[in-house]
Amino acid sequence: MLSGYGTKAQMWQAVATNPHGGQKPQAKARSGNGNGKAKAGKRIDTAELAAQAVAPTCPVHEKPMVSRQGRYGAFWSCPTRLPNGRWCSVTQDAAAPGRWKTGNER
Repeated sequence: MLSGYGTKAQMWQAVATNPHGGQKPQAKARSGNGNGKAKAGKRIDTAELAAQAVAPTCPVHEKPMVSRQGRYGAFWSCPTRLPNGRWCSVTQDAAAPGRWKTGNER
């Protein structure tokens, strides 16, 4: 009964040459999330990356705003330069998110 299998060396030789028993291994789709269960986003290592991750977008240009420090405190500002050479005047107070300012409002 065991003579059909051959010796241990012959059995291991068959496994070593083709470990999947004649079948091609299936390519597993990897998402880069480690164990496949965690939803990993971008890695945030610095304060600048953290500010970019939570930055609101400019309602006019749809670009992420940048955090600035002014004489009246911190605020978000659109980094887009207009064709006439001026900067976009849309800002948002960092202490009161959701309230947009345009032009010369305080």
